Amino acid sequence: AEIREALAGMQLGRGELAAAEQNYQQALRLNPASAGARFGYASLLAGTGRFPDAERQIDAALRADPSLAEAQEMRARLYARTGDWRRAIAPSRAALAANYNYGLAAL
Repeated sequence: AEIREALAGMQLGRGELAAAEQNYQQALRLNPASAGARFGYASLLAGTGRFPDAERQIDAALRADPSLAEAQEMRARLYARTGDWRRAIAPSRAALAANYNYGLAAL
């Protein structure tokens, strides 16, 4: 699962979206509780405009690891994207609590 997740992350970085999606899905089949794979997959989904699917993956990532600052920050951005600024505050604070130096959450 970790190898598939790492490969998907590299593919995502290179813009190989279809291959990255397949590897994230395979990583999650092997380890459904992987917060990192769910966060990476959510990043891919949000980047391709599939926001409801991205939200589901972020919710699953946060169930697996509520202290994952990057996932908390993405949850805040997904709320902010719809104009729900009040709901964006709590995950932003949670991201900062998990990692005080996480600058994106402070913004």
